[in-house]
Amino acid sequence: MSPLVLAAPTPARLLILYTAALDESLRAFLAQHNEENNEMALYYLNRRMIGAKIRYSSIQKHCLELIFAVQKLRHYLLAHKVTLISRIDSQKVLMTQPMLTERLAQWALLL
Repeated sequence: MSPLVLAAPTPARLLILYTAALDESLRAFLAQHNEENNEMALYYLNRRMIGAKIRYSSIQKHCLELIFAVQKLRHYLLAHKVTLISRIDSQKVLMTQPMLTERLAQWALLL
């Protein structure tokens, strides 16, 4: 018998959130280490970008990915400590830029 594809989260254990923003899609993967210290998948997210969102800059795509993941996984994120793993530190960019576009400023407020 093969192991389960998705596992249930264990309370009081750290969650790991991986995010990726590709040219035409946003992806997130929520994981947690089990008792044997193996990483187990808890949740997969994927969203195809259409229309004007395809033309977003790289930083806008990464920020949108983080917003997308936070909104969808809110119930997990509120109940656990989470480590975020991403190619770009979206929060640092949002909090350190002196001038933000309207869209980025709205996203900064959500985070």
